Amino acid sequence: MGQIVRVSCEKCDKSEELYIGGGFSDCNFETVISGMSNLQKDNLWEAKHLGAVRFSINRVPCICQSCNSFYTANKVSYILEGEKKIIWSRCPSCSSFKKKIISTDNKSVCTVCGQPIKVEEIGLWD
Repeated sequence: MGQIVRVSCEKCDKSEELYIGGGFSDCNFETVISGMSNLQKDNLWEAKHLGAVRFSINRVPCICQSCNSFYTANKVSYILEGEKKIIWSRCPSCSSFKKKIISTDNKSVCTVCGQPIKVEEIGLWD
């Protein structure tokens, strides 16, 4: 079960509703690769053919360090040859990999103004 959160910076007057966490279907390989870039899909298919197992996805609240937008990053993890591997998605606004994870305990600060980022749960999803 995942959470729906509102992430906001009052000083910058920006807010975004994000779906974070994961659902039951996020352990399905086809679900895991949906929304990934073609290169990431190719890499994940190759890992699967090499024997990778336990694919899962977790959606994480982030702020892009390139364009400063709030977004949900997909953190794909799997096990290959006994080692845990992780692949992150890009910012949907500018395609940057540069991100800062937003803590859900309201301890993160805005990369633009330095003020606290407020995170409040507004619902659940599955």
